[in-house]
Amino acid sequence: MTQRRKSTTRPRGGALWLVLGAVALGYGGGALALALLPMEGATPVAATLRDVPEAAEPEAPEPAGARSWAPVFGTAAPEPAAEPEPEETFDYALYGLAAGGSDGWAVLDDGSGQRIVRAGDTLPGGETVREVRAEGVILDGSDGPLIVSFEPGEAREMLGERGDDDG
Repeated sequence: MTQRRKSTTRPRGGALWLVLGAVALGYGGGALALALLPMEGATPVAATLRDVPEAAEPEAPEPAGARSWAPVFGTAAPEPAAEPEPEETFDYALYGLAAGGSDGWAVLDDGSGQRIVRAGDTLPGGETVREVRAEGVILDGSDGPLIVSFEPGEAREMLGERGDDDG
């Protein structure tokens, strides 16, 4: 009669885990020892207390979101002066216009007759045509910009400032 042996296989990874655990424990223990033990030749730094001068007056707290930032990219250029608001003029009458950007033209009457004007033209009163828009003509006069339009009160609408009274 023959006897058979049962062969059982054991996992062989136990030795590998033992070596890896020993390496990790050694590394961690060494790092802990270096952190806790003082180094030779290193002198401890003594802390000193200094007097802090007190502020003369407490400053008012800034409102939230209103703190100033350092000019990282330089300082901003000052804003250009606001252009005076054009006023409507009744020295000229607008009879027609064709607005087309820089190619636009208008028919104006100054009392002596009708004339066709474009941007850049000078009128007999000394005004210069700045722009021809669908809403009217903007002139540069000696007292500032002027608007010649079909409807009274059109100056506000040309400037984008709509009001209740168009007077």
